[in-house]
Amino acid sequence: MNNIEKAKAELKEAGFYVDNLIHIQEVKKRFECSDEMAYEFLRSVMNSLHYQDVLSDLIDIEIEYLRGIQLI
Repeated sequence: MNNIEKAKAELKEAGFYVDNLIHIQEVKKRFECSDEMAYEFLRSVMNSLHYQDVLSDLIDIEIEYLRGIQLI
């Protein structure tokens, strides 16, 4: 197990969802920029109210779906 996998396992054990981490390459493949700029872009997106609202809404939708089929 490499260091990244170990860190993910530790975070998962602490209750964090780590199965869909976003890499700076997702930004850099869309336009040319430094690693630092790509990271700042992701930080801005992930901390935006829009992202947080969408994530919260999707969690609520999934919970309602699961309640509807009586899985929870």
